[in-house]
Amino acid sequence: MKAEIQGHDITPQVEEIAALPLEKRYIWRIASALKWGFADFDSVYVPVDRETLSDEDLGKVVDLLRFRPMQLACF
Repeated sequence: MKAEIQGHDITPQVEEIAALPLEKRYIWRIASALKWGFADFDSVYVPVDRETLSDEDLGKVVDLLRFRPMQLACF
């Protein structure tokens, strides 16, 4: 990314990425993490957690999730 921003030819790097198997690609890492992140999702427990978290802990969770919807939309 840095090389491209600086105007360098990144064709060799793009070709190297194109030759990678799916399991070695960045997008696979993200998709796999989402699979595990949502595997245990149960909407019944979310309201209970929200109601019982301290303000400090809720703030920590909100900070962790602040940009995730935007990142997920970009994905």
